[in-house]
Amino acid sequence: MYSVEMEENCSVITTLDEDDAYEDVKVTIANDGTVYMQQFNEGISREDMIYMSYNQLKDILNAIHSPEGCYYVIEKVTL
Repeated sequence: MYSVEMEENCSVITTLDEDDAYEDVKVTIANDGTVYMQQFNEGISREDMIYMSYNQLKDILNAIHSPEGCYYVIEKVTL
């Protein structure tokens, strides 16, 4: 299950593990293209956070469906 929220300066996606084995993951995509991923870490009783560019997030999404190898993503420009 996941939710999508649109805020003034970002979009927030929260995914919940339906088996309740993992903590929720929140992905915030800021208007400047910065992506923040957060998940609560019970071991340290606080949020872990990863910062990346929007292009890095797109690489991750493309990699899910790719066989082993190294890739460059080239975006098509449509007019």
